[in-house]
Amino acid sequence: MKKNMLILLQAAMVIGMILFVHMRMDIPEEKKIAEEKMVDYITSKVDTEAMERRDSQAMKRFLSLDPSSYEYCIYWKAKDTMTADEIVIVRFKGPEQASDFAKKMETRIQDQLDVFDKYAPKQADLLRQATVETYTNYGVYIVSSEADKLQESFEKKIGIE
Repeated sequence: MKKNMLILLQAAMVIGMILFVHMRMDIPEEKKIAEEKMVDYITSKVDTEAMERRDSQAMKRFLSLDPSSYEYCIYWKAKDTMTADEIVIVRFKGPEQASDFAKKMETRIQDQLDVFDKYAPKQADLLRQATVETYTNYGVYIVSSEADKLQESFEKKIGIE
């Protein structure tokens, strides 16, 4: 009898520890926002008059991203080639895509810096302040004078505060 009580007590302690650790882990929950709603949200926060939404060919060409490998991929680029402004939002199919996305965006920043450093120092400064962040199931890349505001707005939308 005492042996059974001891086993039950140990099991209860293990379950209690597992529950405690699980509750204390700060892992953000996946939030899935439809592509159209994300586009509407971002365009409400950004003046897209000077930007245009680019297609999958442009994503492959400029960003080395294959949009078909993500749940969705949204890309805005400045209409003026003398401007570095870009916004990219992707929803990952799996968390393993986060690292690859971040590497590709860092490569994009460096490639753009190589170009803009030569003739547009203000744009190069924007690139040096670019935002590349990954979350549970999203990645974001922002080059803009309003990058901080956009990032904060994006984080609120996906529920990270």
